[in-house]
Amino acid sequence: MEIERDFILDPSLVLYLPLYKLDGASIMSQDGCGHLCTVTGALWRHNGRYFDGTDDFINCGNNVARNVGQTDSLTLEVWYKTEHISSQEDRFIGKYDTGGGSYWGFYSISATGKLRWYCPSPIEGDADIWDGQFHHIVGVRRGAGAIGELFVDASLNKSGVNTPTDFTWAAPLSIGRWGNLDESYAKGVIGEVRVYERALTPQEIQHNYLATKWRYR
Repeated sequence: MEIERDFILDPSLVLYLPLYKLDGASIMSQDGCGHLCTVTGALWRHNGRYFDGTDDFINCGNNVARNVGQTDSLTLEVWYKTEHISSQEDRFIGKYDTGGGSYWGFYSISATGKLRWYCPSPIEGDADIWDGQFHHIVGVRRGAGAIGELFVDASLNKSGVNTPTDFTWAAPLSIGRWGNLDESYAKGVIGEVRVYERALTPQEIQHNYLATKWRYR
């Protein structure tokens, strides 16, 4: 399948999943790595995959961003529309090392709907994503300085110092939950996911947002 060129495409792109066009119980990532991903539940819709908040998830395997060490950069980018569940945290994409306690990913807080980017320290944003709309959500870790940044709809929402850690451990990246954690499942629609083994610039984040938002109006 030909990769669409309406976003930044370079060798640092290690995961690209256009869920709005990938149907079936097994799907292949549309990047140079070709990760085989296994779908549990998560029904296909024209604008992505719907996660029921109970047990739906997509396992993307153990090798996504395994090259990211303590001084390396990382970008996680997601189009997501959540449905409000005030009684549970919404861990809608992430990687979790049960042995070492390291993790990276997104979730919204149960009481407020405010968004957090963990990489692995929490960067808590001001944006409330529980508004029934799609949002372009980007988390960045900027290398040796351990700076974490959270962007919502191409605007910098919050930044802060992040604890240096590596992500070379073997744990799956899951969409709809964090890794193998059987808790806090996502409820809503995820349209597409990208992971870069570098820090996108604010201009590149804006480019990806403007070039793809037409799908999620």
